[in-house]
Amino acid sequence: MEIHALAFLSNHFHLLVTVASAQRLASFMNYLNSNLAREAGRLIRWREKFWGRRYQAVLVSREGEAQIARLRYVLAHGVKEGLVGSPLDWPGAHCARALLHGTPLAGRWVDRTLEHAASRKRRPAGPGAFVTLEELRLAPLPCWKDLAEHRIRAHIRDLLEGIEREGRRREHRTGAG
Repeated sequence: MEIHALAFLSNHFHLLVTVASAQRLASFMNYLNSNLAREAGRLIRWREKFWGRRYQAVLVSREGEAQIARLRYVLAHGVKEGLVGSPLDWPGAHCARALLHGTPLAGRWVDRTLEHAASRKRRPAGPGAFVTLEELRLAPLPCWKDLAEHRIRAHIRDLLEGIEREGRRREHRTGAG
């Protein structure tokens, strides 16, 4: 599986991925959604159903224009809602900065299985004992896979600048901001 883009908002998220099969996608989404629900529920002490509905997969064609349009859609989150002026300003998990600079996204993974096993055996562990730092390097769009990295970043910069311009126009039209 290759992850090309992601944006997480307060009540939903978007991923742009390439998968080998529908079964692989379903398995991945099951794993991701169930772990996100458990972790978020743990953080806010929520014990009821977490997701309002099942995830929705949208097939993106092999055409380059369609891939770029879907990437732009994911990148625009936060700006199109008028919440930030640039995708780079989004305070949550978002792919814009990683794609623009060609750097991996970084995060922490808590191994809840090991944590639970240690607690059942009453083995004390310090804070962070079950935490590992993880990196996710985003894959280029299939239509950009043969481009040099600096060309891909230039395309990303163009997309971001267009999104920011649209956000400023929308703000000017609506008087929001």
